[in-house]
Amino acid sequence: IGDKGPFYAFVGASYIYSTVGGLDVNTSLQVLGSDNATPINGLYAVGTDCLGVLFSEQREYVTYGGAAQGWAYTSGRLAGKAAVEALK
Repeated sequence: IGDKGPFYAFVGASYIYSTVGGLDVNTSLQVLGSDNATPINGLYAVGTDCLGVLFSEQREYVTYGGAAQGWAYTSGRLAGKAAVEALK
């Protein structure tokens, strides 16, 4: 980057609004069937689609931001890894 303009700046904030709850999954993030035990072959859920009540059975959500976004990244990676392993 040089020292010649024009330069532009803006203030931004990222917010993610979503529901909590969603689908029941196993530790490989496979969606569980109606018996809550048998995984549905080839079906994975990540992010807020499988978040539960956001790490607490006492209240519906936590009071700090970023928890859902962090789980979206982490669960997406884990589900992708599990899906690749399932295809081998």
